[in-house]
Amino acid sequence: MKKVVVCLLMVALMVSLFAACGTTTPPATTQLATEGTEVTTVDKASIKGNVMMYSSMKEDQLAAMKKAFEAEYPGISFDFYTAGTSSVMTKIATEKQAGKVNADILWVGDPTHYIGLKAQGMLLAYDSPEAAKIPAQFKDVDKTYVGARIVTLGFAYNTTLVTKEEAPKTLGDFLEP
Repeated sequence: MKKVVVCLLMVALMVSLFAACGTTTPPATTQLATEGTEVTTVDKASIKGNVMMYSSMKEDQLAAMKKAFEAEYPGISFDFYTAGTSSVMTKIATEKQAGKVNADILWVGDPTHYIGLKAQGMLLAYDSPEAAKIPAQFKDVDKTYVGARIVTLGFAYNTTLVTKEEAPKTLGDFLEP
C-alpha cells in the first residue's frame, strides 16, 4: 500500500507544482499505479494513509505543499523531514543500515544523490503524466527521478581585499593560498 501511496503522491506533487499554470478544477478521482502495471481509478476522498517526504527544501515550502496535498487528499497525512542535503542523506543511510527507510519521497538539490540511490536499487520507477512537460535532459531514462528545480551557484569576493586580477577564475583557484 505504501508504494501505491508513493505513486499517488508523486502525481499529486507534480500537479501541485504546476497548479499555478492552469485554472482547471482537479478531478475527484485519481489513478493509482501499483508496483506492477495495474492502474486503478479511485475516489480521492477514499484513499487513506500516510506519506513521509525527506527534503532539503525550506520548511515553509514543504508546509505549503502539505496544505495543498492534504486539501486534495484529505484521507492522507503528509508529513515531512527537512534538513540540509547532507543530513537528509545521512538519515537515509542510517535508516537503511537499520533495515527500514521511512521516506516515501525524497527531494534534495544535488542530483548525484539520486544517481547513487538508483545504483543501490533504492528508487522505484514511476512514469508520471506530468513528467511529459519536463525536457528529457532533466529526467532519468529509467523514470526513477526527475529534475524539479534549478539551483545556481555563484562566486563572490571582497573587492577591497582582492583585485580583479587576483580573483579566482576556476574552482581550482580556490585551492591556492
